[in-house]
Amino acid sequence: MTPVIKAVIFDMDGLIFDSERLYAKANVKTAKTLGMDKDEAYFYQFVGIGAQDMAERMKEAFDDALIDEFFRLGEKDAHELLLHGEVPTQPGLHELLDYLDDAGIKKVIASSSEVHMIDIMTKNAGIRDRFSAIHGGDQVEQTKPAPDIFELAWSTLGVSKEETLVLEDSINGVRAAHAAGIPVIMVPDTVEPTDEVQGKALAILDSLAEVKQWLIQHHSIKS
Repeated sequence: MTPVIKAVIFDMDGLIFDSERLYAKANVKTAKTLGMDKDEAYFYQFVGIGAQDMAERMKEAFDDALIDEFFRLGEKDAHELLLHGEVPTQPGLHELLDYLDDAGIKKVIASSSEVHMIDIMTKNAGIRDRFSAIHGGDQVEQTKPAPDIFELAWSTLGVSKEETLVLEDSINGVRAAHAAGIPVIMVPDTVEPTDEVQGKALAILDSLAEVKQWLIQHHSIKS
């Protein structure tokens, strides 16, 4: 028998917001300013991980001083795009949130982004009060694909891991949820699922609207 879902943990970038493409564009802009010959495809490999892990991976191609300057300038470029412009929410978000509200299901955000970014972006979109808590990559020692952020979010919910569902758009996010022992559904955004992900996710769905239908069909939430 499928356990009743009592809480849902949402990723943010690429899952709640159509923001991954904006991050990639901001990164390309910063890279071009610094003479780093990298396109959007290069930066998509970092979807779902925190800045520290991204910096470590970039060391394969660039020296520490250039990477430090990239993140200094990149934060400004990203903030201009994400905080001063309207970032669209993903299709089906409000429909799913309404459904979870009607069912009395707890909802929190667990993202590799910093808490202040999560807070500002969700407030700008008018959805901050739809979530009981937000958790960011600056609150944990290791970001995704490590399980730390999901362990932190789950520890505040007061339900079992079997009664919790993670929603993710990235491969690293699915890995993190699986490592935490929490069931996860992937809703791909910019990165296609791999065979590894298909083996670790409960389902791979095209939109948040499909998540609602999946929950209804599998009787995981009382409809």
